[in-house]
Amino acid sequence: MPTGVVDEIHLDGADVHVRRWEPTTPRVDGHPPILLVHGLGANTVSWITVGRRLAEAQGVSVIAIDLVGFGYTRALDTPATLNRNADLLIAALDQFGPAVVAGNSMGGALTVKVGARRPDLVEAMVLVNPAVRVAHWRSPQMRAGVFMAPMLLPRLGERIIGARATKVGPEGLVDSTLQVVLEQYAALDPAIRDDFIRIARDRMEFPEAARAYADAASSLFWYMTRNLDRDLVVALEARPGLLVFGDRDRLIHVSSAEALAQRHPSLEVAMLEGVGHAPQLDAPDRFVDAVTTWLDSRFGRSVAQ
Repeated sequence: MPTGVVDEIHLDGADVHVRRWEPTTPRVDGHPPILLVHGLGANTVSWITVGRRLAEAQGVSVIAIDLVGFGYTRALDTPATLNRNADLLIAALDQFGPAVVAGNSMGGALTVKVGARRPDLVEAMVLVNPAVRVAHWRSPQMRAGVFMAPMLLPRLGERIIGARATKVGPEGLVDSTLQVVLEQYAALDPAIRDDFIRIARDRMEFPEAARAYADAASSLFWYMTRNLDRDLVVALEARPGLLVFGDRDRLIHVSSAEALAQRHPSLEVAMLEGVGHAPQLDAPDRFVDAVTTWLDSRFGRSVAQ
């Protein structure tokens, strides 16, 4: 599997872990690159199933970064809040140039935030099972809510996250997470699971890891319940948006996605049946098809196709 070229660059005061894919046949018509933004607790490995495919399908550079406090981008002297990571993404876009921004879960919320703040840097938004306000509580989502509730008090959340990581270890953390976010967990390439575990094991040595998770989770909750819809209105006035949603999401019920689309009728929707919270891992071919079809309709068919 083409896992991309891994690098570290300095952005906005942080040493940022980056994964990049380049197309075999680049476009010659100025199509924007694609910036991929992972979700809460994730990292660039979340995108290795689709990075190369998107690069080849669109004929553009595809870049994924570890947000501050996640993967190998440390949060040594800064909180890993949504605002901090929005600043990081804006710095990345300033360096890479205006891009199509695609974000999963928390990354989807960040995509909206950046699209509202700097529409000049965002050519289009792809919201992949984004973290949004809950429309209706169902049993799986209630369990997730119980787990997330302590994060509203970040220092309490930090202690709980740290204790859980120590108790279950990197394998337990990764497996329990993947079993929730994937509908097709058994079909996941074992090499991807191994990559997630390797990073989780390395992060056990990062004393700020639990704090970063709690900071991000707390700020995400307040943003998606208070300001995300307002920012999405602003962002969609300037740039087009696609909602890609796996209808078997155990964290965000499909009714929440449907309600989001009703509140924002200009947001186009690609519903993926039988897919969980991370469509790019659960159904990479269908995910790439949905995204490239939409991008082709917006920017024209790629010369690489």
